[in-house]
Amino acid sequence: MYDLFTNKTIELKLNIQSNCWWVADHEALLRIFQNILGNILQHGIISASVSLTCDDENLWIKFENKISQPINSPDKLTNRFYTEDLARQSENAGLGLYITEKLTNIMHGQVLIQTENNNFKVELQFTKRAYN
Repeated sequence: MYDLFTNKTIELKLNIQSNCWWVADHEALLRIFQNILGNILQHGIISASVSLTCDDENLWIKFENKISQPINSPDKLTNRFYTEDLARQSENAGLGLYITEKLTNIMHGQVLIQTENNNFKVELQFTKRAYN
């Protein structure tokens, strides 16, 4: 997806802690990444970051990006079919973050969404031992 970020002129920064591992469902994790990175490509501007950190018990994957307009109802973003297309420019079905949350929950993880002004953050937290 690097070329897509370059074409959209979104600077993507990666911060990956070494020696982070856990057992996960490959297909589910791929779909989660596609959904979140797709949202960044569709709604993000200027810059984005992805970080991976872990300790003995937990693993965190954080996605952060700038957005052009603040989100009105961030608490609803994981609701099925809810979309906050402020510009009304897409026919988004509003399923991406809903599916992300469901797949994360299946892998015994949780999703935290935070917004502040024009900053958007999705954090996934997985307990390593729960899915092994």
